[in-house]
Amino acid sequence: MSFPWETGLDYFRISHNLFNYEVNIIKFRIIIAILILMLVVCCTACTTTNETYTSIQEQTSEQKTHDYNKILNGDLSDFSGKWKNNAGEIMTLSAHGTMEKDYTSDGVTYKEKALDFEKIEDGSYVWNLVLENYDEANGYGVYLYPVGVEIVAGGVIVQTDKTRVRIYVGQDFYPANEMTDKIFYLD
Repeated sequence: MSFPWETGLDYFRISHNLFNYEVNIIKFRIIIAILILMLVVCCTACTTTNETYTSIQEQTSEQKTHDYNKILNGDLSDFSGKWKNNAGEIMTLSAHGTMEKDYTSDGVTYKEKALDFEKIEDGSYVWNLVLENYDEANGYGVYLYPVGVEIVAGGVIVQTDKTRVRIYVGQDFYPANEMTDKIFYLD
């Protein structure tokens, strides 16, 4: 024999089980939605990473076409053009390694001449610029850093974009923290 209130309890148990079932379905759908969202985010990140990798690869392969050995013969045709540094200064490098500037002193115009092209142990290249037929000691160095070569000043690595060819022009190196804005990149 069953009591009237037991029927109500059975109904309550059935309703409670159905409610739990529906809640579990909702939880399942939320979990699936989260997994799909995570998959989309991961795929987007992978695509972006692939695009970045491809872009770096293109830049690197593009710059690997430079014939650095020509520098040793005074031929900088692969690097001639306008160069710009982070401070906004622009310089023009000629195919002969000069800055395409003339200097005038006491009414006499002097032209730059590039000399002594060599490769340094760190993988960079250097040459000197002097004023032709100028009586006083003069000149400064031009340092060209191929892709991947670190620039070191005072034993400290200078923060630069190593995926690009870089140039430093000067008589002396500055401290590494001051060098960053003095490095030129082909514009």
